[in-house]
Amino acid sequence: PMAVTDFQVIPAVDGTAEAVLRFVCPVKSNDGKDLQRLSKVEILRDNVCIHTFSEVSPGEALEYSDREVPNGNHLYRVIAWSEAGKGAENTCQTFVGQDFPLAPQNVRLADLGGTLRLTWEAPGSVGINGHYVHVDGLEYTVYTSSYSGILTPYAEVKGAKSIDITDAFAAGAQQMVYFVVRAKSPAGEGDRASSNSLIGGAPYQLPFLESFPNGTYPETFWMSQGYNPFRLANNISYNADGGCMGWKSNGFDHEGWMSSGKICLKDASSPYLIFAYYALPGEEMLLKTSVIQHDGTETIADILDFGNLEGEEGWRVHKVDLSTFTDQPFVLLQLHAAGTDILTPLYIDHIRVEDIMERNLRISSLEVPAEVHTQHPAHCYARVENAGRTDVEDYTVRFFVNDVQVGEVAGKDLAAFEGERCGFDYLPQVSLEGTADRTVRAEVVCDADGKAGDNFSALHTLRVTVP
Repeated sequence: PMAVTDFQVIPAVDGTAEAVLRFVCPVKSNDGKDLQRLSKVEILRDNVCIHTFSEVSPGEALEYSDREVPNGNHLYRVIAWSEAGKGAENTCQTFVGQDFPLAPQNVRLADLGGTLRLTWEAPGSVGINGHYVHVDGLEYTVYTSSYSGILTPYAEVKGAKSIDITDAFAAGAQQMVYFVVRAKSPAGEGDRASSNSLIGGAPYQLPFLESFPNGTYPETFWMSQGYNPFRLANNISYNADGGCMGWKSNGFDHEGWMSSGKICLKDASSPYLIFAYYALPGEEMLLKTSVIQHDGTETIADILDFGNLEGEEGWRVHKVDLSTFTDQPFVLLQLHAAGTDILTPLYIDHIRVEDIMERNLRISSLEVPAEVHTQHPAHCYARVENAGRTDVEDYTVRFFVNDVQVGEVAGKDLAAFEGERCGFDYLPQVSLEGTADRTVRAEVVCDADGKAGDNFSALHTLRVTVP
């Protein structure tokens, strides 16, 4: 027999795994003679016979419903048989079932304060290859991604287009976070879509402090990107810890910025940002402080114009009132530098965010040598900071070894938010015990101090050896 005619394969329009086949049986044999009868007509899908019509009349229109078809592309063949044998075949290739879905739309990651919420919209009903996708039946896989783009499954989501994230991504250490979402149909996973990135993790509580010791990467989260970012420096320091952050124009990019992680100001009555900067009076340089609120709104809270500064160059302390932002779950603090002189750097150090009291002195650090010989002085330095809003004129720094006071020094007048390094030489006496470890600490004493809990330094160990 000749091949069947009017052959059609019509897949289900709703993505169901079935197709309807229609065709008309041949009426002529290959030599052009009329056929009297057909012994059978076979239907094959991908070289496997799935149905046979027996005792078929020439010219008869037939229809067959192929059910439970595997999802994907299939080659259908129809072959008519007569007493003379196998006839010519007619073929039709078609897609049955659902297509691979396109990427989800509008993938958004939001910080709700303690919870991250990832949301997305379904892709359309037309898939990657132009075929049908049953949108309401899609499942989704949420992935984390490495810097090199390697995906790691994070969560499977069925019957929803959102997920709340409450684990370490939301409540652990701060880090940049984003997620990838892929939709999945019976055909498999489709294209990927990435969310926006944001800072995940728990906000820092007050008091917040970062001073970039020794010019090393800080433990707290900071960002400084772009063509001319802020950089760590170890050649200068405000508080004698060997490090700070620096920036200067590179001749092409005359601006740079650095931004903190999330800082919580809630329940603070008088929060301030306080930082040290190296003043260069008269220099054409600006340092802007912006506050980025929970909803992304950016407010310029302060502009420090070096051109308006007077006096000698050197370290100074600057403060910015943050009391209008205490209703926010958290804020980000951004320092934006601008200048054109490629030879003039801007240095920032000892960044603090605190709920300021009227009067509060504290010991912020204590420097003690690791080892000293008897009858040789151990040079100890306690850094005293005025963390209150009023100047302090009369205070004393006491030094203790093994909890016994060994000396004290009178402190210099301290303006609000300023600091002073107070030194004392401890002379260990000869002892019969030979080499021994001794504990050293310092205390600041001031009348009407508002917070006694920070008057003592941490304990430091000094090894005293016999020459």
